[in-house]
Amino acid sequence: MEPASTIGQEEALAAAAVLRRLLPPGLLPFFDVSFIRSHLLYDEFIYRLVLKLVRETGLEEAMREPGSAQEVMARATLTAGQALVPVDWMLRFLAARGLLEALAGEATVRYRSTGSFPALDPAPVREEQRRYEPSWMPAYVLAETVARDYPAFLRGEAAGEEVLFSARRFRLWIDYFSNANGLYAVNNRVGAVAAEQWLPRAGGVLLELGGGLGSGALALLERLEAAGRLGAIAGYHFTEFVPAFLRRGESALRAQYPALPSFRFGSLDMNRPFAEQGVAPGSV
Repeated sequence: MEPASTIGQEEALAAAAVLRRLLPPGLLPFFDVSFIRSHLLYDEFIYRLVLKLVRETGLEEAMREPGSAQEVMARATLTAGQALVPVDWMLRFLAARGLLEALAGEATVRYRSTGSFPALDPAPVREEQRRYEPSWMPAYVLAETVARDYPAFLRGEAAGEEVLFSARRFRLWIDYFSNANGLYAVNNRVGAVAAEQWLPRAGGVLLELGGGLGSGALALLERLEAAGRLGAIAGYHFTEFVPAFLRRGESALRAQYPALPSFRFGSLDMNRPFAEQGVAPGSV
């Protein structure tokens, strides 16, 4: 078994060399060796959590004979309505890792284990990530916390909303949906590059859908500020459907950019016509 201290080192160096030839210069800083190795460490961490989960739920035993996701789930006596999609994902994930074989030639893909699953502890990978690049730790805390409740979810004893979005879990999402989280921030940074390049030189009014806790808006405003283009924003309409997220997002944006007068904050339902919610056609 490869020690956690070496997981992903060679692969990250090789991948970074390839990306230096493929990516535009503006994106290269986001996909350096550190990011790629952290990605590989996190993938290993999730793999080990999945191994632990399939042992705890009886799925490992249920995979010894060929079966579709539906059949494997039924053998493990899991709840169909909640377990089918996650079990299907786990089967494909473990097949990609070589622990299951996919039986060809059938209308529905069926899987069978190729042998005993390894017993791998997630903790050494988590601690290697903490040592190597601790900004990724919110993603680890969230995954490990949710994994503890996943057996109950798969058995139908807990709802997905309870596992993911109960009040006691709100702090996890604040830490996760943050530009201080190395895993999550790359989404906002790449998006900010695209938006800054797209924004007309003359400026315009921006409408953000599902702004969440405000980290995407902050990344964009920071990039525009660094480029000397904050003045190009004629208006910024920040929308978020979840009231708690909206309040938090507004607070973060007003705190960091108190002098920006063009903010508007409110709810917007993307399933309804925008015009009846105060966003006229062609206005943004």
